Amino acid sequence: MNAKTEGSLILPTRTLLSIIAFTNQDDPWTSPSSAELAQSVLIKYFKNHSPPPNPQHSPSPFPFTPQRTQDTKENRKPPSPKSEKARFITEEILTNFLRPIFAKSRPANITSSGRPAAFPEAPSRYTQGDGFGTNDITAQKPWKYAERYAVTLFEWSVSQSDAALLQEHWPLYTPVLLTLLDEPQPTSLKLRALSIFRRFWRVCPDGLLSRTGLAEVFEQAVFPTVLNLPSLTPEAESCDLLAAAYPALLDMAGLENPDNRTDAAEGGGADVGFSESTGFSEAQRKLLDKIVREGIMVGYHHAKQHVRLVNLLCQTLCRLVSGMGILSVKYLKVSYVITLAFKNKSVIISCF
Repeated sequence: MNAKTEGSLILPTRTLLSIIAFTNQDDPWTSPSSAELAQSVLIKYFKNHSPPPNPQHSPSPFPFTPQRTQDTKENRKPPSPKSEKARFITEEILTNFLRPIFAKSRPANITSSGRPAAFPEAPSRYTQGDGFGTNDITAQKPWKYAERYAVTLFEWSVSQSDAALLQEHWPLYTPVLLTLLDEPQPTSLKLRALSIFRRFWRVCPDGLLSRTGLAEVFEQAVFPTVLNLPSLTPEAESCDLLAAAYPALLDMAGLENPDNRTDAAEGGGADVGFSESTGFSEAQRKLLDKIVREGIMVGYHHAKQHVRLVNLLCQTLCRLVSGMGILSVKYLKVSYVITLAFKNKSVIISCF
């Protein structure tokens, strides 16, 4: 395993997995310096082991190459070789390491192959949650207890994946991601899962998750997070969860980040955030309605005495109204009520 190929050292799979486990500086077993060192080692290693250019895919040296009239097996070009990083992510991490670890805690609404289940079975009421039922929870969820670095490995895999890799191997990502999103505790793990999901959603090719039926599955996994409200959830914890969940839902609904339009508006352009609304699909419009009616309004009426929470809901609603353009007319009355209530309590904010 320590042989050299073309002057580059080939590291064992176990060694690479150990290095990747140190790439997140927020993990308790690492530090900023060790995380930076691990990332630099991985960048250099996979750069040295990238496949050589395929001459079959190099451009022709002749300016005019006659086209072949028949598409035979001899004329077809072989696919470009997969990079060592892509092979390592799909084969070593997602298939060989993560799949067995997450197999026992996979959600019932998705199959083992990463596709939506046609007839999902409701989980037993006696086996939900940690510490309940007869099953050993540490054996059922090793990624949460004995092998916590598995989340870091998946997080790194998503961060290093591109649209082409997800287009070809998306079923390897979805079981792990949905398992993390369905885990309610601890809050730090939930926040991390939402961050990984936003990265995954943005990199996925347009329409891929909708065509496969996974967009609705992810919506059902993310939306309950916005209902973590006081008094069952502490206010500070609720604000953190809602601040991570609402942007993820708005990404799914097709709203772009208003920060990208701020500079243009300050320079004398159009009003901030008012963009064309003709690009919303029917599913996106239904999700936007659900965010307002079952998310923001429910959160406001349930916990309107919490100023920080009302502030967050008000900012989210403002972004939604600005991003929808003319389609947000039906929300203007709701926006006025919440904004007025927030202004009446704004003096209290300075006390916190």
